[in-house]
Amino acid sequence: MTQDTEQPEKEEDPIILYIMRAVERGSPVAPRDIAIEIADDRARENSPKDAWRKYLMAVKQQAKNLARVGRISILRRGKESTPIR
Repeated sequence: MTQDTEQPEKEEDPIILYIMRAVERGSPVAPRDIAIEIADDRARENSPKDAWRKYLMAVKQQAKNLARVGRISILRRGKESTPIR
């Protein structure tokens, strides 16, 4: 009996995918814009107009994580911000 030491590749969080797609478009993007896009994609008929708010904190957290590992840069007032570790 052998044990497979390779672990299956972990799927990327869907919120990270939204962030990376927004960054790849080339123009600066705000966390609110990404949260709105996520909410629009997941909206149901009876979803409130401000449903994007429930995604905002997750978008901000994932953006900070991506900045920590160097995948994106976060700008504040036009200057690159160093994320707190």
